[in-house]
Amino acid sequence: MLPPKDNIASTPENVEHQAFIVYDEEESPIRPDETPGDHYYRTYTDRRVVDLHAPVWKLKQGDSFYDWQVCRDWFQGAFPPAEIKFQEEQTHDRTYRAYLQETVISTSTTHRIVREWRSMHKEWDDVDASKKDVAEEKAKVQKMEEWSAIGWKKKAEAEAAILAEERKLWKEACARDNNEKRTLRNEVVSLKAEIEMLKKETIDAEAARDEA
Repeated sequence: MLPPKDNIASTPENVEHQAFIVYDEEESPIRPDETPGDHYYRTYTDRRVVDLHAPVWKLKQGDSFYDWQVCRDWFQGAFPPAEIKFQEEQTHDRTYRAYLQETVISTSTTHRIVREWRSMHKEWDDVDASKKDVAEEKAKVQKMEEWSAIGWKKKAEAEAAILAEERKLWKEACARDNNEKRTLRNEVVSLKAEIEMLKKETIDAEAARDEA
């Protein structure tokens, strides 16, 4: 008789957990039939959602899309793993319909570009001409602002010169007035002293006369 199985190991939740642990163990090695790109996409997990996408390419700086193998390599590594996972989860019908829509829309857009190429160029020329007009108007406005600033500066300098001259004259007038007041004050003081002296002499003369 076999020993009873552990109840924890037999629950679906733990089976999923065990599979997750096995998946972690498989993340590191590259399988014999895998390319580095295959391994990069296969080992994608939600823990890498914030990591930068680093395409696993063999492209060289001298490669050109005229080589179909270069195009294939670019396609195989261009998209982030989350997008690859999303596409793999789509049904074949939905993928087929998305392919049809993408092809038709791309072809329709190409047709419009070819049909309206000349008018598009005309619109670009009109935009360039408008940009040129705007640049010229902007230059004119800047020039006017410069002239206006120069005019205001000259006017301010002239007014400052007038004010400086008036201040100088005012200071000179104040100085003259102060000198005149100082002279008058000295004369008043001198006259007061003479009056006091005359009063004293008068008093002395009256006293001497009374004694005689």
